[in-house]
Amino acid sequence: MKRAALRIALKETDRRMLNQSITHSCRADYRAHMESLVGKIEESDVVGDRTSVARLTKQLSGKKNNSIFSKPSRKSDGSPIIYIETAPEEWAKVLQNKFAPHEGPHPI
Repeated sequence: MKRAALRIALKETDRRMLNQSITHSCRADYRAHMESLVGKIEESDVVGDRTSVARLTKQLSGKKNNSIFSKPSRKSDGSPIIYIETAPEEWAKVLQNKFAPHEGPHPI
């Protein structure tokens, strides 16, 4: 049965109950996921694995690292980019190094 036909076939109360059950199921899944993250953080803390604690806490907080798309502010030799005219050349160097093929595992 197509979605439109199902929508017409359901009564208003049935549709509301269906939507509520979907909402409650989504909330329960989200809570279970969050509880599993908290459990993993506690386990890592007991073991003393600070790296995992930091990574999982960051994942739990939901904050993203938005510096991925930041423009380079320093030249390849470490000095700051002062003149905007030289910036495209420096950005090209940085991007060329970043996307160049690497031997072995890719550095993160």
